[in-house]
Amino acid sequence: MDINQMKYIICIAENNFNITKAADKLYISQPALSKAIKTIEENLSIDIFKRNKGRLIGFSDIGEILYQNALEIIDLENKMQKSILEYKKKSKSYISIGILSVFMPIVYKQINSILNKHFQDEDIMIDIVEYNYWDLIKKFEDGQIDIIITISTFEENENIINKNLVNSYYVAIYDKNKHEFDDEIKYYDLNNENLIYPSTLSKSKLLIDKMLEKSDVVSKRKIHLMDPDAVLETLLDTDFIAILPKFFYTLLYQKYGLSLKTSDFTNPISWQMDISANKENIESNEKFSNIFIELYKNLKTLESSC
Repeated sequence: MDINQMKYIICIAENNFNITKAADKLYISQPALSKAIKTIEENLSIDIFKRNKGRLIGFSDIGEILYQNALEIIDLENKMQKSILEYKKKSKSYISIGILSVFMPIVYKQINSILNKHFQDEDIMIDIVEYNYWDLIKKFEDGQIDIIITISTFEENENIINKNLVNSYYVAIYDKNKHEFDDEIKYYDLNNENLIYPSTLSKSKLLIDKMLEKSDVVSKRKIHLMDPDAVLETLLDTDFIAILPKFFYTLLYQKYGLSLKTSDFTNPISWQMDISANKENIESNEKFSNIFIELYKNLKTLESSC
């Protein structure tokens, strides 16, 4: 059992064994979480949970033992990460920049260039790390990461400085030789089609699942990919339709524009890329503030790609 699977079990317990609430907290769909739990139980050949008419009502005897062990392991992992962080902060002025995995290919070179150009200071140690959405937010909230670049999350949190980098919205993308859609479509137009959209470890998947369910869309086949380039590559010469922020299509237009086409939804889901940091760090540390401002100023130019 890996760390993420342990976090699933802990999150279910923390939400009174309500798998729908736990899935929302984990930013995955309820069916995906149910399937993950079933896979864990099958791999271990045990029943972790007690069930009543298919609903989780508590832990089995062995499930309770597994849960307690998982709490200890996750706590130990957090302590280990904090020890490493404290060591780095003691040795130098340490700043960590966390990036959502899907954004890493887009922003890494630019961030690295900014840091090399403006902050070649031997007294500053800067780490650039990538995580899936859930782990990135958790580590930021725990203070293990100082600056994060992710999907819009902290707009209403007064303790967080949050700056928007890119505004976009989800569109349908498809091979123009395989489908003929109007420039504007309804979600139900995707009913009984083969769909591609972000993976189970993303906030985007949860938003799209809810909209498709609300519109009574049933997909013939559905796959999930995290890398936008891989999504668009998969569309070529196939009847799959992708639901993806238009930002990524525009960014990769020169590569795919001749073969692929987009249609807007009549009720589009908005999408934003943000950069965020703890307000106290910004106000109390001039070097930290300068790095945050420089990153924001330069990464804001990504908006022109939309």
